[in-house]
Amino acid sequence: AILVVVVLGARPPTEAPGARSPRPTRPPEMLAFAVAVAACAVVTVVLMTLSKASKAMQKAARSSMKISEITIYPVKSCAGVSVAKATLDAKCGLSQDRLWMVVDARGAFVSQRRAPKLALVRPSLPASAAAPLELSAPGVAPITVPVVDAGAPRRTVRCWDDKVEAVDQGDAVAEWLVAYLGDALRGARLVRMPRSSKRVVDQKYAPRGAQTAFSDGFPVLLASTASLADLNAKIISSKGGADDDSAALPMNRFRPNVVVDGADAWAEDAWTKVCIGSEAFLVAKPCARCKMPTIDQATGIPGGEKTAASRSDDDDEGGGPNKGVEPTATLKTFRTGKLLGYKKASWESDVFFGQNLCHLPLLPWVLDVLFGEEKAIKVGDGLAVLQ
Repeated sequence: AILVVVVLGARPPTEAPGARSPRPTRPPEMLAFAVAVAACAVVTVVLMTLSKASKAMQKAARSSMKISEITIYPVKSCAGVSVAKATLDAKCGLSQDRLWMVVDARGAFVSQRRAPKLALVRPSLPASAAAPLELSAPGVAPITVPVVDAGAPRRTVRCWDDKVEAVDQGDAVAEWLVAYLGDALRGARLVRMPRSSKRVVDQKYAPRGAQTAFSDGFPVLLASTASLADLNAKIISSKGGADDDSAALPMNRFRPNVVVDGADAWAEDAWTKVCIGSEAFLVAKPCARCKMPTIDQATGIPGGEKTAASRSDDDDEGGGPNKGVEPTATLKTFRTGKLLGYKKASWESDVFFGQNLCHLPLLPWVLDVLFGEEKAIKVGDGLAVLQ
């Protein structure tokens, strides 16, 4: 607007009498006006975008729903690391979440469905991308795994239906894994996803270009304490004892990244977009549960079994719900796709607990560079439902 006033206040020099008129040109006032209008439009859009983001963050700050737990799982299917704050990462969701993965001799992923003892492998959370990973497990000495990346040979591995280029982390940790997991998984190796690899999330549900590392399908999993409490109440009731708290299951059975407290039970089913602290997330799809929630994360023993022995002939892709044990048995009574009214035929007999999220920046990347801060979430952040 100031530019328009300045330009319109100027006058072109007076032509001398009899001077030849120059070729007609676009009046400078019109050009300046067009530039000023465009600038005003850009400023208006920027201010509206910043205002919208600010309102979302203020709504989250005022929310009674709070983040009570954040967990990162550096190695797929191994124990998680509880953190007070997590940086967001375009590849992993939460930085370094499932960046490493155990594979068999064929390069296919190995999870607790086939090797339940992985639940007892405790990884460290490396301080940086170049810092080594440390692993410990019962009955074997701890091992430090330096990052093998630059110049190392790449191999193609499979995580569900996706084939991804990964970097083998060496013989020492491979021998350590076999010593711990047993001969059923002889040939097991540890791989790491390099920055150059790209595993795109199912575009039917996720924002365009959204990625994940070696998670089952989405970068972030959210669960609710109220939903778990309701599930546990139903499990206890099914056992015939209102005071039998021993039947209640801990949240780690479901291995969420983010746990929200203060929501109504199952309210997350209706969410499509949320703001956590200063970051927005798309609620991409409900999480269908396999048999992993039936595995005791403190012992590695699946429900209905006596040991945590690994299996060589049980492909992960066939490791569906163990129907006779909890929580699957109770989830089958009220949380199947059919009972929840989901229209997708393949979801009818699946059981659901938790919601898959994808990061959805509140600001376009240009504004994010100018006005954005570190992308992170922390325990205590409020959660606001935007849609």
